[in-house]
Amino acid sequence: MEENTDGFFLRAESFYNVATYAEDIELDFSEYGDRPIHQQSHGESFLNLINYRFRGNGLYLLDEPEAALSIPRQFSLLVSINNLVKKGSQFIIVSHSPVLLAMPNSQIISFDSDTPLEISYEECPSYEFLSLFFKDRERMLSLLFEGKSSDS
Repeated sequence: MEENTDGFFLRAESFYNVATYAEDIELDFSEYGDRPIHQQSHGESFLNLINYRFRGNGLYLLDEPEAALSIPRQFSLLVSINNLVKKGSQFIIVSHSPVLLAMPNSQIISFDSDTPLEISYEECPSYEFLSLFFKDRERMLSLLFEGKSSDS
């Protein structure tokens, strides 16, 4: 097995601090889309970092990347991850996003019980919850807002 030659730990919640530091030290912004990070939206700068800084053949740790991304940009992130996987990269991603959890050929580990457990995509709580919401939105909203079912 070839040794990884690139790596990065990225936490969406602390990316603002990274951006501020990068500007303070007058970093070359070619790895961030050729523009200062604070001149980009949060999602744009986050995706630019992944698309320009992550080179492939690496191990990348992402902590809740969906916090920086709209739903459409989460799909863009899936494309970027897939492209990097084709270049020999591996990802460890902490996420609650049903979009990101849908990545093909991924292993999903749940930490919701006392011991970590591998689960299927359909067993992910966020997938289950959104599936229920999309199947019966009116009832779910009624339960949330009124504390009762629309059937009662």
